[in-house]
Amino acid sequence: KQRQIRYLVTHISPTTSLLRSRHSDNEVYLLGTAHVSDASEHEVVDLIELVKPDVVFVELDSKRAAMLRNRKGEHNQDQSTNVFDALSRNLTNSPMGPSVQNMLSMAPAMLKRLGWLPPQGGEMKSALQEAERIGARCVYGDVEFNDTMNGLKTAAFGMMASPTDLMKTIASVPPPPSAIRDLFQALMQN
Repeated sequence: KQRQIRYLVTHISPTTSLLRSRHSDNEVYLLGTAHVSDASEHEVVDLIELVKPDVVFVELDSKRAAMLRNRKGEHNQDQSTNVFDALSRNLTNSPMGPSVQNMLSMAPAMLKRLGWLPPQGGEMKSALQEAERIGARCVYGDVEFNDTMNGLKTAAFGMMASPTDLMKTIASVPPPPSAIRDLFQALMQN
């Protein structure tokens, strides 16, 4: 018998595609999500419930997946904070480190107050929970956070001849006007 050739990609919705193998009955549902979207969280739950896959692929590394699993009832709000913390730690021995570290430590809270840093990762936590609920195996498909931060640091320092040159450039930036500083402080106090 000659096997009927099927379409390789079927678009189910604006965020979901079904990929089929030409040579087997294997199917992959590809769901595009937004890390700050409640709708994405619901789509993840609905798709896993509907399909009941054997494997759920999540764009996390195993360490972040474990951290997310251990959080009780909250989204992955610390993901962005971790980025600011990692950047701050890299400036520990810099002469301008303390002032920049202080600013970096306040940045996540300020961004959240402005509504620019909503809760994140709800869709990933839901995917992990649903996979566990139906007995599906989770596969993690992201680089470890520390590797990502090391790559970012290398890229940032690569823009300058040396880390010292980069620090001199950053140190020569004038302080913000007092009105901006006062606004920043006011936002942090409310």
